[in-house]
Amino acid sequence: MIFLLINIIVHSSLVNDWNTNRKDHEESSFSAPLSASSKSSEKKRNIMIIAAYPKTEVRLLAIWSQLECFAVEYDNIIISAPDEDWSRDALQNFTFQVMVHLPDVYKMLDVQYYVNDRYDAGLWCDSLSSLQNNTQYRSFHNFFLINDSLLALRKSNDFLKTLKDQNASLISLNEWEDSDKYGYWVESAVRLFSRDGIETYYNNLCKDLAFKFKYCKIKANELEKEKMRTWRYKICIVRSTEIQVSKFYNRSKVFGLYQGRVPNVTEGHPSWSHQYHYWKNVLVGNLKFPVMKVSDTYPLLSTAIEKQETGALRSCTSRYIPYIL
Repeated sequence: MIFLLINIIVHSSLVNDWNTNRKDHEESSFSAPLSASSKSSEKKRNIMIIAAYPKTEVRLLAIWSQLECFAVEYDNIIISAPDEDWSRDALQNFTFQVMVHLPDVYKMLDVQYYVNDRYDAGLWCDSLSSLQNNTQYRSFHNFFLINDSLLALRKSNDFLKTLKDQNASLISLNEWEDSDKYGYWVESAVRLFSRDGIETYYNNLCKDLAFKFKYCKIKANELEKEKMRTWRYKICIVRSTEIQVSKFYNRSKVFGLYQGRVPNVTEGHPSWSHQYHYWKNVLVGNLKFPVMKVSDTYPLLSTAIEKQETGALRSCTSRYIPYIL
C-alpha cells in the first residue's frame, strides 16, 4: 500500500501560530468547574484529544479520518503530538490541508506539542493539564480521548449517545469482561469520559503517570535479555495505564461498545485487532464496527491490502489529499 502525501510548503501566515512551548503544569487536581450559568438543559460541550505520532502517512490518514467522521459533535479538537521538528513539519502541512478541505473542523482545531516520554497516555494527560489554566475550556462536559492507531470507517456518534443513554462515566470501544487475570478491562485506543469521569482519570492516572513509567523501567531492567526487558516494559505500561483504569470507577458507570475478545479462537491472538475475518465479517459486516486498527503491529491493514479489499476504507478520507490504497 502506497500513500502519496503531497509536500506543500506552507507560508507561516496561512496557518495558526501554534503555541510551541510546553507549559510547566501544576500537580493540582483536574477539577475545572463548570460555568455558573451552565444548566442541565443547555447543550453539552464536547472536546476531542487525539494522541498523535505523525511519523507515517498512514497515521496522518487515520487522524484525518477521525476529523472527517468522528468530529461532528465536538466543539474543540486538540492534536497532542511529540515536540520534535519532524512532528511539527508533518502537522503544519496536515493542518493546512484541514484548513483547505475541512474548514469547519479547522476552526475548532488546536495542535499542542509535548515531550513524548509517556506514550499516548502522556500526550493525553499533558493536554488535559493544559486545560486547567485555560478558561476557554472550563465548560466542557465530555472528553473524547483517541489515538492515531485507528482509521475511522463511518460517521459515528455512538460514544456520546451511549454515554448519555447509560449515564456513564466512561465509554470504551472494546471491553474484556471475562479476563480472569486482569478483571474488567476497557481498551484505551478510544474512550469517552464524562466530566466526573475525566476528573477521576486525571487524578488517579495522570498525576502519577511519570512514577508509573519509572517503576516499569526499573522492573524491566531486572531482566538480562534486551528483548525480554522491552516486553516486560510494555506489558507493565499496559497493565498500569490501561487495564487498571476501569477499577477507578463504579462498575455500573463503565461500558464497552463491543467485545474485545473474539470467541472460539484456536489460532493467533484472540483480540479483534488480530483477527481479520472476524473484524471484516462480524464486527464491520454485521455490527457496523466504526474503525480499523492500522498500527504496524496489527495485521488488519496488511491483510486488507494483500486481499485487495481496501475499498471500504476510503469512506472517511474522501477529502484527503490524493493517495493510493
